[in-house]
Amino acid sequence: MHSDNRNPLGPAIKAAEPPPVVMPDYVLIAVAFILTAIGVVMVFSASGISSYAKLNDGFYYLKKEVIWVFAAWGGMLFTAFFDYRYYKRMSPWLYLFALVLLVLVLVPGIGKQVNGARRWIDLGFMPFQVSEMGKLFLIIFVSALLAQADTKIREPRVFLIVMGVVGVMACLVLLEPDFGMASIMTVICLSIMFIAGARKIHIAGVMTLALPLAVLLVVFKPYRMRRLMAFWNPWADAQDSGFHIIQSLIAIVSGGVFGRGLGMGNAKRFFLPEQHTDFIFSVILEETGMIGMVLIIVLFAILGWRGFRVAMASQDKFATYMAFGITFTIMLQAVVNMGVAVGVLPVTGLTLPFVSFGGASLISTYLGIGILVNISTRDAVRRKMAYEKNHFGRGGDRGPRVPGNRPRAIN
Repeated sequence: MHSDNRNPLGPAIKAAEPPPVVMPDYVLIAVAFILTAIGVVMVFSASGISSYAKLNDGFYYLKKEVIWVFAAWGGMLFTAFFDYRYYKRMSPWLYLFALVLLVLVLVPGIGKQVNGARRWIDLGFMPFQVSEMGKLFLIIFVSALLAQADTKIREPRVFLIVMGVVGVMACLVLLEPDFGMASIMTVICLSIMFIAGARKIHIAGVMTLALPLAVLLVVFKPYRMRRLMAFWNPWADAQDSGFHIIQSLIAIVSGGVFGRGLGMGNAKRFFLPEQHTDFIFSVILEETGMIGMVLIIVLFAILGWRGFRVAMASQDKFATYMAFGITFTIMLQAVVNMGVAVGVLPVTGLTLPFVSFGGASLISTYLGIGILVNISTRDAVRRKMAYEKNHFGRGGDRGPRVPGNRPRAIN
């Protein structure tokens, strides 16, 4: 007698793997929260002494950072429950809204000028950096254009149209001026176009044309030239253009393996400029040492893995491009910020996502995290619905629901 391993209930229920569980990507959310918690602690540690000396309030930046954190979490909840497919329809309006804000920020009386740059709109209680939100809206619009263009992105005309969209926003950001942010926007969009199937010769052509333009922008702006020379040899002008890099390296080296201890760093005692924003990674390394550095890098690596996983798992091209762009933005800014702190990249003014002080950066990043969560959840819903249709014969519209999910198609 031979054993029969067939399902005793017949073909109506097939022996298969358990159905996918429809749940948010808790690993992605948890990593973002951990990085934010580290950021809140380190913002207080880095800014407490200087804010007390300048503003007679050692908790000044901490209180504002906590407000921004709750605002960012609220934004993430909204985008996590908002059907990402609607962004395809909204993307042109989001892009135009960003352009209007970038124009307004250049208007005296509306845009706030700090150190010769107009990058912020004063909200009363805090200046808001418009380009951070514009960067997210640009990713959404470019993703929608590429999804609609499909294989036509290989055509020169379509490629130039998309590059024109990127170029308009990048030029407005350059007028602030913010060379670092404009460069990041361009690199991110070229990367999305690459995975969308754009011809390599077209991308190489853009990069070839952009290189001499970048050189001219550096040469004709003395402060950019000084930054570049300081990167090459910071000790040649140790008291001026090389001061940031030298103080950052001193802080990192003095931290050693285990660090000086939380709150015990010396760099924040009026030695290291921008210690709670651009150079907060240097403060982390001084106070927590190599252990803190490894922890930060591992957390960003996990976040990148989960984000790129969402992009690769999605069967919707628009979702794939958008998820890739959001994740790549976070990872690229993290790498650039940490590279500046350790002296392997020139000073750019880019913050460390989740960790550095700054409301616009935190809110735009968490809006992106919410979009990633929404994409991953809806893909899980589709897999669940497909499983039930294949194994139980139920229609797709009877599948499980997540908040905001609607059965009707959205183009």
